Amino acid sequence: MDDRENRIRRVEAAIATLRERGHPDLTQASTSWNADACGSNQRNDAADLSAAQELVRKTADILRVSPAPIVIEGLSPPWLLHEIARATPPLETGYQPAIWVVQADEHEFFDGCAAADLAGLLAEPRIRVFVGPSAKQDFEAALAEPLRQPQAAIVLPTVRRRLEPKVGELIRLAVKRQAADHAARVARLAERDAQTTPAERRVSLARRDRPRRVALIAGRFTTVLKPMIDDLAGAFEDAGWQTRVLSEPSDHRQLVPASYSAALEEFDPDLVVAANHAREDMDRVLAGRVMPRGLPWVTWVQDSMPHLLGASSGSSIGELDLAIGHISSAMVRDCGYPAERVIAAPMVASERKFAPAESAPREETIHIAAFTNHSETPDAMRLRLIREAAATPGLAQIVTALADAAMSIADKPMHRTHALHACRDAAERIVPTTDRATIENLTQNVALRLVDRVLRHRTLGWGRSICDRRGWTMRIFGRGWESHPSLGHLAAGELRHGPELAAAYRAARLTLHASCIAPMHQRLLECALAGGLPAAAATHGSITLAQARIVTRLIAENREQAIPGGEHAGRRWLWFDSNRFPHAARRDALARLRGDDLPPRPAGLGTAFVPIPDADPSTAPTATPELDADKMLGLLELGYTDEPSLERLIERATDDDGWRSRESARIADRARATCTHTSLVRRIEGYYEALAEAPDPARAGTASSLPAAV
Repeated sequence: MDDRENRIRRVEAAIATLRERGHPDLTQASTSWNADACGSNQRNDAADLSAAQELVRKTADILRVSPAPIVIEGLSPPWLLHEIARATPPLETGYQPAIWVVQADEHEFFDGCAAADLAGLLAEPRIRVFVGPSAKQDFEAALAEPLRQPQAAIVLPTVRRRLEPKVGELIRLAVKRQAADHAARVARLAERDAQTTPAERRVSLARRDRPRRVALIAGRFTTVLKPMIDDLAGAFEDAGWQTRVLSEPSDHRQLVPASYSAALEEFDPDLVVAANHAREDMDRVLAGRVMPRGLPWVTWVQDSMPHLLGASSGSSIGELDLAIGHISSAMVRDCGYPAERVIAAPMVASERKFAPAESAPREETIHIAAFTNHSETPDAMRLRLIREAAATPGLAQIVTALADAAMSIADKPMHRTHALHACRDAAERIVPTTDRATIENLTQNVALRLVDRVLRHRTLGWGRSICDRRGWTMRIFGRGWESHPSLGHLAAGELRHGPELAAAYRAARLTLHASCIAPMHQRLLECALAGGLPAAAATHGSITLAQARIVTRLIAENREQAIPGGEHAGRRWLWFDSNRFPHAARRDALARLRGDDLPPRPAGLGTAFVPIPDADPSTAPTATPELDADKMLGLLELGYTDEPSLERLIERATDDDGWRSRESARIADRARATCTHTSLVRRIEGYYEALAEAPDPARAGTASSLPAAV
């Protein structure tokens, strides 16, 4: 094939690719393009390529993280497009900037297409082309979208006919127009908001005679938050609500304040649910007051993020608002979260998405699997936390000391050491402040996370050792594991949240989880719902919580049938007949698992001992930092504390199909009852229905007029 035929083939391939992507067909325009003459319109290829490479080299760091589309006017020659595309791979979050190509003259565009094979590049969803007579109109339409827009354009010096008005002027006008439109919408939203009273909103939220509307906010570039919000939206739809998820529309565009004002004005929701953001914090992120003040707002806490742990973080939760999710008693006590407007729901799973029928079979047999993106080693994480703290004077020294203390805590067996208490004690010794929120922030986001990372990686090391010794198969699913120094050969990549992930759960004989922050995790519930079998590290914290709830139940319901057991190890004890009260025997078994010093048993009696709580159980905080792993999973049945106990679990899950199926079904039944998106929507609806029935609208939302939401 001669050079002329190559040029024609490249142009035809580019036109076909654009046509497949929905671009107006350029075939007719190409008939008047002269393939023989196109070469004379090109400058020196080597010089142009070198210039493009030099420009991109100088700006690569900026281009790679560009929050807005990168605009290039001119495709002839195509080397700048090539170099920018090569220099902007997806970020770790999944975001990759869009690239827009503007060309007023179709023949110049064909010249660029003829110079190189561009069909593959033009097929990328992030590449958008505006060419020919409709270029200005199409470009203006793209600039009018309520998304982050470019601030400038790169104009090739070889462009013979520029777009009129100039691309830069069109961008400037569009940015100005977007700001004005946003300001007008915010004013209209505020006016609309002021016209509805709190009493009217309470009644509206409880009405079931019309479709209620809920807007849900979550960033696309997160591992868990966006899928969780999508699943919650599905549960709201099942309950009859109309939903709108406010999130980035693709991996290549970002939202701006105008995105939110446009969606809120058009959709006019009755309720907003935001993942990890209170209303005022959302406005802080948007650098302006965008969210209507009277619109009922649900803050769904998924992670212990710094902006959720400030001294007054919970004070913005208004009389029609809720905080749901992973809300600890410390957040209620120290961060202003109103207990009467808290629904503790540490985790929920999607029953629809992880139904066994939805998971396709996998050919590979996996003895044990783990699903986590925490591939960064503990040592690397320690150095990163210290490096990030260096921007604040004096903070790096504090973080270094706290990180070192955390690494020492992590060296101890986790079922013998309460990680949260040990980390908090270390923070109180090291951090030079009495501000409880600051101490809690450093405890949660430095010390405890480091201890948690050590536990996760140590557990995976146990799994690798067991499988190497027994000839079993192990796979680690998640981001970044292929680079791990000792576990990289077990990396199996990321899986989409849905049937693909459910299939892996079912294929593994046992799914491992290890965390001192959250001994129970959403993925363990998903695993059981999909027909897999999860197992969790039995930590001091999870055992302590399980014991405390058993003791509370025994003393509240059966104390009159207990016999005083005297004192032992500085505690007062009661004993129960373990034949009559199996829960008492379970508490003793959990105590032995934790390594507690128990009182001596009376000879010949089937007894179990429980300590008398120091305080009335009814006064305990209602918000809890974690789901009871024993109640949901069964720490005695599916918990492990070391490598031998983990090996015994894997062996039984491998050899006993009946046991594996029964245990999986047991956990799935418990999850369906209390830990699905459907059950969470029911609890939110129930709260607002009770709110509507409150006798005194002026006192709505206060503890004295409403039952606690927890």
